[in-house]
Amino acid sequence: MEQKKGKLLKAEPLIINSAHYTKESEYQGVKTNYYYFTLEFDNGDTGSARSKSTQGSFKIGDEYSYNMNIFNNKGYENKSFSTLKNLSWSGNSFTNKESPDTQKQIMNQVALIATNMVMRKIDKDYLEVYNALRKWLYTKVLDDKEDSRSMSGILKIAAKYFQEAAMEKVNLGSVTLFADELIKTTKDISWESQSQKSTNLLNPVQAPIQPQQSQGSSMVIPEAPQEKLAPMEESDLPF
Repeated sequence: MEQKKGKLLKAEPLIINSAHYTKESEYQGVKTNYYYFTLEFDNGDTGSARSKSTQGSFKIGDEYSYNMNIFNNKGYENKSFSTLKNLSWSGNSFTNKESPDTQKQIMNQVALIATNMVMRKIDKDYLEVYNALRKWLYTKVLDDKEDSRSMSGILKIAAKYFQEAAMEKVNLGSVTLFADELIKTTKDISWESQSQKSTNLLNPVQAPIQPQQSQGSSMVIPEAPQEKLAPMEESDLPF
């Protein structure tokens, strides 16, 4: 077993007998079905890895650290990857890969989308709402060095919540306050899990937030629910 690093170039389903290879695994009484993929890195390493998702959770272009496992089975060399870790994550969010100009273009567009979502419920001029939401994004990304994609997604989630909430009027400050609370709630989970839990938070059957009409008022945020491999036969696999 050897620990290595590389940038992921390909992640394709592992096909055996004309089907995507899967295997059930049991741990502490819980059974999980895993889907296997063939990965290729820029350093030439190629082998299999598994994921709980049919689409795989691998990000093309991201750098990974991993253990390279090599087994000899009936003269056939099988290679697999384990303990894959995405090194393109910084802290709890993705590193910013876009240029500053591209980030600003994205944030401007997201601020426009969020404004359109909440505008009919906010008693403010359209440009005032847009500038306030854009300023929140710029502050988080350019000043606080948060990830632009994550912050853009959180602002859209906050705007969507108030768009769907059962209230006729919304305070402009409540949107950004709620977005701040979403950041705190999601700091310790992956972005994939964050998206799912935030979607649950938007379920209209849950009690809506009742924001105060003053900018400095506190809000009660509902808790979120916690080289190509040769064709192989299944008997050739090491797992």
